[in-house]
Amino acid sequence: MKLDHRQKILVGILGGTLALFWVVPIIWSIVFGPFTAKYTELAALTEKLNEWENSKHKLELAERRMAEADRRSLPSDPSSLAYQVWLMELANQHHFTALGVAPKSSSRNGNEPFSRIRFTVTGHSKMKDLCQFLYDFYRADLMHKVTNLAVKSIEAKSDPELEVSIDIEGLSMTSTKKRDSLFEGKQAQSVAVSMSKKTFGDFDLLHTQNHFSRGYGGPPKPTIPPAPPTPPFDSSPYVKFVGFVEQDGVAEAWLYDQTANKNTILKAGTDFEIAGVKAKVVEVAREFITLKIKEKTWRVEQGDSLKQMREVGSDGKPVTAPTATTATSTGANPTVTTETGNPAKVEASKTEATQTTPANTSPNSAATKPDAPKSKPAE
Repeated sequence: MKLDHRQKILVGILGGTLALFWVVPIIWSIVFGPFTAKYTELAALTEKLNEWENSKHKLELAERRMAEADRRSLPSDPSSLAYQVWLMELANQHHFTALGVAPKSSSRNGNEPFSRIRFTVTGHSKMKDLCQFLYDFYRADLMHKVTNLAVKSIEAKSDPELEVSIDIEGLSMTSTKKRDSLFEGKQAQSVAVSMSKKTFGDFDLLHTQNHFSRGYGGPPKPTIPPAPPTPPFDSSPYVKFVGFVEQDGVAEAWLYDQTANKNTILKAGTDFEIAGVKAKVVEVAREFITLKIKEKTWRVEQGDSLKQMREVGSDGKPVTAPTATTATSTGANPTVTTETGNPAKVEASKTEATQTTPANTSPNSAATKPDAPKSKPAE
């Protein structure tokens, strides 16, 4: 079969294409194969180098951290006496009272490169002193922390005394070199990184707003003077001469105490004390009673109270002039107040006293008492 010119061209193109797909890879592998292998090997070596550098960086970082931990570690002495002494000095510095610093059990878990050392600090403190203690505690460049804090108010004041219990845990690295003091070199003056940019003023809110306050926390309250004592109740205006009875030649006067609903019978020569008035009866008449009080003579008219008695002389007349005119509690006859403070009726306006007790004066008066003897005319 003969091919024409056109078919020969197509067969040539097809053969060249097939040859290209077969020959080019062979030529590429022969010419560029070694270069590709070297590039692959270089990439693998570069990755390993990066991994080694990362490992080295992590190792250096771990070594620095271990060195830092060793520097901040508590002493390796199991008793940690130096740390206990430091806690006591810090608490005393901030005015703790009834102070106690007791060690607790230490522990180490598995392959941990450190031991846990525990203490409990107890005592009494004010809120501001407690905040200052915790501030200085965390500023110290040591590996320690507070694991539990219990605070109880023991006073009902605006700034009460607090009962404090603080559980503390510190770490002691096994790789730490033994040392006689708690701090190494300039560590005593160094500040923990977490507290390096903080001041005590950043924690003012803790003690200025004392949530343990159980009293008034504002400015001092104004002093209020005590109230004047209440004067004793004066019942003398309610003890009245309400009745007169004469029996077997003996005159009796009835004093009725409205506040106690009590009737007292007076006779000449008897002593009595009623409503703060201590007196001796000198004379009992139908219209008045004459009393002796501290070498002075007083008279109570029938219908009047002990408050209204007035001082009289041997002639039966008032010995003092009236100084003020008022009305009695019943609105009856005008009265005056004497120098002794006892009101007395004005002679000019005094009405004639009757023999029997005024109406509605006393349920026990002579006029209403069923067993009272009938009064006789005065001699």
